[in-house]
Amino acid sequence: MKAINSAVLALSMCALASSVTGHAQEGEVLGSAAVQIAMTSPTTCEVTMSLTTAASGDVDHRVEAAGGTDIELEAVRDAAEFGSQRQVGTTRSLVVRPDAGKPYQLRYRVSQPDRRAFRCPVWTPAVATDGRSRQVTITVTLPERSSPTGRSFPTFSWNGTEGAATLGHLPAFVRVPYATDGTGRDPASRDIAQTMDRVALGVLAAATAAWVWRRNRA
Repeated sequence: MKAINSAVLALSMCALASSVTGHAQEGEVLGSAAVQIAMTSPTTCEVTMSLTTAASGDVDHRVEAAGGTDIELEAVRDAAEFGSQRQVGTTRSLVVRPDAGKPYQLRYRVSQPDRRAFRCPVWTPAVATDGRSRQVTITVTLPERSSPTGRSFPTFSWNGTEGAATLGHLPAFVRVPYATDGTGRDPASRDIAQTMDRVALGVLAAATAAWVWRRNRA
């Protein structure tokens, strides 16, 4: 199951990366990114991003917006929002015009269905990174009395309810399974368990019905 989850995460990353990089302009480079994510519940998160690029014109940003996902843009600071947001496939496009070399900020909220629990999409600018300078920092804050469980993406270093990661690129999303007060599980795991229970009950019912039918025939 872990291997399947890893494959799904990798495919999602590749799909969004292909969508975004296809709109990047030659010569544009992401200078730095500081992303602060508050996981307010398993299906909601609040994100504040501070970005710096070498771009001097419009910069397209893409974020995962699959069916059932609600994204509310709260603020764009130190950059002009160019046009309105639009849906492009399974992504939401936002074009802004920052000053080259100067930081700008995006702030937004996300609400998602249970099947995408513990996952928070990142509004990624369509500009390249060198992959070596490690100028991307991500911090995640969990609700009070919570602790991480399972495998997160990317890998975070934890201090209580706050996790931190330093990367050479900006990921399309983060995923942080967690439990509060020692209770709660990843809904995906719970759904699998419930499905197995239903299958077991179905097999038992079918076997019982077959036994009764054979006994009545005897």
